[in-house]
Amino acid sequence: MAVFKSLITEFVNKPLTFALEVFMRLSRVSIALLSILLLISSQAVAGLVMGVVQNNEGDPIGGAFVGAFDPRQPHLVDSTFTDDAGEFRFDLDQGMYKFMAVAEQYREQWYDHKPGFGQADMVQVPENGVVENINFDLEGMIPPETGGISGSVQ
Repeated sequence: MAVFKSLITEFVNKPLTFALEVFMRLSRVSIALLSILLLISSQAVAGLVMGVVQNNEGDPIGGAFVGAFDPRQPHLVDSTFTDDAGEFRFDLDQGMYKFMAVAEQYREQWYDHKPGFGQADMVQVPENGVVENINFDLEGMIPPETGGISGSVQ
């Protein structure tokens, strides 16, 4: 009770000093909380995955879709599109992933040059690490043959 009376007296007699003291104490608490949050977030740093998508002639494919999948089931975890140079990058949590790339007029391909999810190689993404050369060489689709239908309906 004596502490409470002391605070009231200080507030009445020196309101500016009291307000400054309260602000300083709150600032210290805010800084401590911010430091804790930064520490927690810095411990969940992602690993970096980089690669290139190109056609089987070695030309980059811009705008290709690249997906990162959970290796236990075909569940998309994250996705991105390649830039004009065919390059892509992911910031992913530490763990195992399977990757797939596809583009308009090209066949889907799983890493490392595999035709499907079940055959795709898994990639280990280390915490705070870099995984390079997750590259894809997409095969173009064969355009369908054009033809005609003739006959008569009666």
